[in-house]
Amino acid sequence: MADGKTPKIHSIRHTFCTRSLEKMLDSGMNIYAAIPILAAYVGHVNYMDTEKYIHFTEQGYKDFIQKESSLGSIFPEVTNE
Repeated sequence: MADGKTPKIHSIRHTFCTRSLEKMLDSGMNIYAAIPILAAYVGHVNYMDTEKYIHFTEQGYKDFIQKESSLGSIFPEVTNE
């Protein structure tokens, strides 16, 4: 079926990478340690190839914004004045 709603095997790889990274981060693992481990597990030599498979989920995005909101004071707001 080519209806656009049939899952493809490649979609499973995206889902696996995204969910696996979420679990690793939820367990307290540092993202800089987690991505190379995930890359090796899925058979990538270069971790940047794995980053193409990682996507924000709705909850992941909310968690990211909450954790990174403290960085707002580090970077000054830029205006066009």
